[in-house]
Amino acid sequence: MKTSCNLIISCLFFIFFSFLIISISTESNLHITPSATTYTNFTYTESTQNTTFPQSQPYAIDIQFYDNGTTLIHLVRDDPNTNNTIHCLEPILRIRIIHLNRTVTEINKYLDIDPVVNYCLFNDASTGKMMNPISIRPLKEPFILVSYVNTTNPSNYEDWVTVINWNGEKLSSRSLGQSYYDANKTWSPKSLIEININKELGFLRSVPDIKGNFEFINCTQYLM
Repeated sequence: MKTSCNLIISCLFFIFFSFLIISISTESNLHITPSATTYTNFTYTESTQNTTFPQSQPYAIDIQFYDNGTTLIHLVRDDPNTNNTIHCLEPILRIRIIHLNRTVTEINKYLDIDPVVNYCLFNDASTGKMMNPISIRPLKEPFILVSYVNTTNPSNYEDWVTVINWNGEKLSSRSLGQSYYDANKTWSPKSLIEININKELGFLRSVPDIKGNFEFINCTQYLM
């Protein structure tokens, strides 16, 4: 037993000593060379055409990126006719695609959706922040996933998605199921959509589901 114990101790010491030599050797040969970062600038002027409110300044409400760096910008303009108790936007989907060659593709799309629900910001009770019911996400080029809310009555809101291309053409639409209602039957959208790392495999949607005194998370995978 003693011989065995000494052998184990010797082996452990040898392993530790070898690891120490490897670590020192690795650290002594480690060289970090910072790479130069190149910044480029270009100027793009947003037109006042195709808008009912040219006096309202456009601003970016969301920015997304394709894998190669092509940029999606979700632009909005405030509706000056709304009162102080509600913050509504001009009811049009504005997307600007900034390509790697510095050209810009404009998409101005009128979606057949409820403008009161989708183009007015709502207060997220969990974060206290104002949220936009419409969101955009880059799929594989040249496709864009647009999520929004479809309404038939105040007690039956559904989460929907539409796929459009860079020409603004509507390719497909589908319902993802009922939107989230809390225990008081109040609409409180909490569904999350995450695009797969492999965009060929579509996206994952998760949404809370209340059953009795318990709240579950339902996850569904959607293929494109």
